[in-house]
Amino acid sequence: MKKPLLVLVVMLMIPVSASSAQRSPDPCGKLKAVPLAHSHLCTHGPDAAPTAIEINRAEVALGEPSAPAPCVKRASETDFTGGRRIRVLYGVPSDRTPSSTNRALIPRWLAHASDTLRASGGNQEYRFYCTGSPASVAITKVTLDPIGADGLYTYEDLAASMTRLGFTNKNVDYAVFVDKLSGAYPYSGQGSLESDTQPEPALNDNNDASVGKLAFIKLDPASEDYHALAFMHEVGHNLGAVQVNTPHASGGSHCFDEYDTMCYNDGGTYFTDGGVLRYLCPTEVAPTSIWDCGKDDYYNATKVVVNPSGSYLAANWNLARSSWLSPVVGGPPVVTTPMFAFAGGAVTSTKTIKVTAKWMASDSDEIASQQLQMQTDGGPWVNIAISASARSYKRAIRFPSGPYNFRVRATDAEGNVSAWAKGAPFSLTQPTPTYSGTWNTATNSNYVDGSTRYSTTQGYAALKTFTGRAFAWVGSKGPAFGTSTVATDGVGISKTQQASTNKYRMVIQRSGWGVTGSHSVWVNCDATSGHPRCDADTFVVMI
Repeated sequence: MKKPLLVLVVMLMIPVSASSAQRSPDPCGKLKAVPLAHSHLCTHGPDAAPTAIEINRAEVALGEPSAPAPCVKRASETDFTGGRRIRVLYGVPSDRTPSSTNRALIPRWLAHASDTLRASGGNQEYRFYCTGSPASVAITKVTLDPIGADGLYTYEDLAASMTRLGFTNKNVDYAVFVDKLSGAYPYSGQGSLESDTQPEPALNDNNDASVGKLAFIKLDPASEDYHALAFMHEVGHNLGAVQVNTPHASGGSHCFDEYDTMCYNDGGTYFTDGGVLRYLCPTEVAPTSIWDCGKDDYYNATKVVVNPSGSYLAANWNLARSSWLSPVVGGPPVVTTPMFAFAGGAVTSTKTIKVTAKWMASDSDEIASQQLQMQTDGGPWVNIAISASARSYKRAIRFPSGPYNFRVRATDAEGNVSAWAKGAPFSLTQPTPTYSGTWNTATNSNYVDGSTRYSTTQGYAALKTFTGRAFAWVGSKGPAFGTSTVATDGVGISKTQQASTNKYRMVIQRSGWGVTGSHSVWVNCDATSGHPRCDADTFVVMI
């Protein structure tokens, strides 16, 4: 799976920081886009054929498979074809002759892949598309588009064939063993990949059923059991390995710690900058060393619960969370305490301001549903409908008033229910600021309380000291307004009230700290030339 062609791709890739969770506005970013009927399909390029040494190493490491690749399903599923599935196909171009002998080898390689995944620390299984009684992995024979006069066969050709054949189920990760490509395809295979490090399965593009997943594995009997590793490698890409910010990132969608299935010298930025392969795995022949040998780059079944402050795979995308693998057996979902802050936008004429509740919910399995409830003034908890993927909720709340509170719990796909995660109750206050300089009063029903204080000279409106966990400065915008320097706990930022038309009761600036503490806010009017007006309609503090 060494890939010299990849150099042309990875030189354009831009690494992201380990703490980021990026999605490109371009669906494929710096990766290559390939047409697919029902979705976009992104790929890093083909993986070159294995060397004789690599083939021998795979033979020694894998030995004999323990049993056929198993078929697994959730308790709620009636068969092995529904939900997220990896569907295995045996494909041959229409101008080549199929081989029943070659096709018969595929179950062995799938068994090897299953053994290796299961031995990698989480006892997980591939969620294969299975049929029959007893159920076994279905290997569907398909006739692909011809190689043609150019004598070449590409990933794009395979994608076009899949579209023509109608293999466009959004829940299916297609793995195609393509036979009879001698002279037409000199590589080992190719997979799809999304550049997305989001840790939450519900948010990550690599776990999104609307995003294309297609693995091309060249079937070459001379490569023997190396096909199992090629299958794991290309399907691994389909599920999100390897992101460019992993601890041992090559810079080209792989890693540099051998003898890992996903790691090699791919010509990525790590290698072009002078880096070399590092042999960090315990041994080259142990199955547990084949699939993320350090459990730190793309797969760690002990880190399936999202922990934003934890290690790389706790805080970033981890293939052990993929919906195309069976869940790691575990307890109920983990839900963090909701945190509250002010949202942007406008305050209503009835004095309500938007408050956002945020939390995290994760599980070794999928989050199937969530229940959110709100409490007002110590009264009964009231249900609020939210989706399974929601991690925040906005609510318009009157001020001054309170206390309010929210609590949330989650249920996974196996029916395990978390405990309620309840936030700290909060109230909204409307403190009176201190003014310095010349501040006049204007009356208008559009203001929060029918009047506002404004200045056209330098001066400040300040909450010199207040106790709270969040604040919002509410003011007007319009052609006459300029800028102010807002200093929160001594840190200043420029904010403008300039707008082409008059707008009232707008949240101009807001900050939050999560917990209650002592803070200060100073709105210093800059008296901008040509449009000097600043106003402080009101301040709202969350305590």
